[in-house]
Amino acid sequence: MDKIPIKKPGICLILISSTFLAMWILALIPIPPSHFKPQTVDNIYIFSLYLFSFLIPAVGLLLFLNHIKKISSRWYWGVPLLFTVVLITLNRDNNILGPFYDTSFIVSYGEISDFLSNSFFKYSVSIVYCLSMLLFTMSVPENRRNKMSPPFKISLFTLACVVIFTIVDVLSRYKHIGTVSLSENFGLLYILGIFFFGLSLTWSGIHYEAE
Repeated sequence: MDKIPIKKPGICLILISSTFLAMWILALIPIPPSHFKPQTVDNIYIFSLYLFSFLIPAVGLLLFLNHIKKISSRWYWGVPLLFTVVLITLNRDNNILGPFYDTSFIVSYGEISDFLSNSFFKYSVSIVYCLSMLLFTMSVPENRRNKMSPPFKISLFTLACVVIFTIVDVLSRYKHIGTVSLSENFGLLYILGIFFFGLSLTWSGIHYEAE
């Protein structure tokens, strides 16, 4: 079987996919007990998060948009993803690294951390993140949109899951309706949707230039 040559746009898509796989990559780094954990380990967690969740995908996204802007009338549909990558990284730093890894870069900025901890922000950034994923899959040139079909379908599913999760979670928190288990189920589907979107974007990157 012949190898598929991966060209520049495909490499960019693979780089972009790292933001959707970042937390799974971070999960591969073992968490030592807090009393045995040196400061360097905390720094590794923070560096890894910002590297895979923001820096690598931002570079890939800028290069990809620069490549398609002359050949796609919808290239700017990918721009929102650049902004939401920043927001989702800050959200992960404050609301995942802090509670689960006992370290955070942004938590030292009190007012910003308080804002990021706000439920409305967390709901909003998750929905906007998924919406920007959907828009990004439609930003490619028309002759390449078939290559983005798997990510497009997964982004639709993930967007639906996070909207339902938000509605159900708000009802369970503020209206005291017994829907916690339903909220958790859709929350899990949202997390898995992000993961599989990242994998499908990697697949699209590998096959992007294939005829």
